[in-house]
Amino acid sequence: LSLSLSLSLSLSLSLSLFLSLFPVFAFLVGMHSFFIDRPGT
Repeated sequence: LSLSLSLSLSLSLSLSLFLSLFPVFAFLVGMHSFFIDRPGT
């Protein structure tokens, strides 16, 4: 029970961390592709 509880807790923690970092990552990738695809560089 303790092992299952700690496993589910770490899984939910990593999931919340991923969900909080995903918009930042998507924003950085979008800005990078925007600066790469911009004409005149």
